[in-house]
Amino acid sequence: MIQRIQSVWLFLAGLTVLGLLFVPIVVADEGTTHYEITANGLYSITNGVSQKLDTFIPLIVLTILVSLIFFVSIFNYKNRKVQKRGISIGIILMLVYSFITSRYVTEIPGGIDNSTFSTGLYIPMAAIIFSMLAIRGINNDEKLIKSADRLR
Repeated sequence: MIQRIQSVWLFLAGLTVLGLLFVPIVVADEGTTHYEITANGLYSITNGVSQKLDTFIPLIVLTILVSLIFFVSIFNYKNRKVQKRGISIGIILMLVYSFITSRYVTEIPGGIDNSTFSTGLYIPMAAIIFSMLAIRGINNDEKLIKSADRLR
């Protein structure tokens, strides 16, 4: 059912992945210009004026796709194998997301040495942890169903 604990974990995983669209991953200051990398792209902020320098289409697509996978997995509660498979695909895509992000971070002006990592860097790991907790909840449900079948 939807009120199971894995539904809560999947909802939190989906929300944290969607948060990647708004939270900066890496920030850097070069002179009077402030640079931010989010899942949407590279932004330059000078004197309070934000300008988009580059768009990261693969990151946007992966972010939306993974969050949709997590949200759709909530409603696959009748088929636990499909639910676990969807979560596993979401975890793999989050690892791909992290790899692609590491490639884009090297493009920040001023170099990686002058930049600082923001909270967006840790969000993929939080989403993976939430999804692993959801898998654990699904496994507990399977154990409960098997034990109930033995009693019959």
